[in-house]
Amino acid sequence: LLRPRLEARGCVPATRLRELPHGATVRTAGLVITRQRPGSASGVTFVTLEDETGSINLIVWRDVAERQRRALVGSRLLAVAGELQVEGEVLHVIAHRLADFSAWLGALVAHAAVAEMAVTPADFERRLARWHAIRHPGVAKRAAEWMTDRNAPTAKRGERGGK
Repeated sequence: LLRPRLEARGCVPATRLRELPHGATVRTAGLVITRQRPGSASGVTFVTLEDETGSINLIVWRDVAERQRRALVGSRLLAVAGELQVEGEVLHVIAHRLADFSAWLGALVAHAAVAEMAVTPADFERRLARWHAIRHPGVAKRAAEWMTDRNAPTAKRGERGGK
């Protein structure tokens, strides 16, 4: 469900990383499985991401970790831009930039709820806009336009359609 959005931002899945050469600049993303910062690693943080095709190992140097701490520590869905390191069968991405895409996971929950309640696509869009207005105030203006459309049809639980 998220792959088209990730690909639109240039994020490649874990399996495609194997096709790229050592030193390639890459973008990828996945669910954060582990974050480790061993005392013996001189401030380096190791992160394991997982997408629908496999796992991705990240190396986050101290300066990147300090500049982008919020994304590093708080993300459940983390996107990374960096340099691909290939040593035999082992792949690592040296992170240059991190982005928190965790908000997209909430949209998935909303999408599942829509399927369960059998609402119209238009109603789903209005509900998603309301959710974004609450979670992301920067899009509140667009969401407000959706919410003021009081004449739009809505579906009640168990109904299909909705006029």
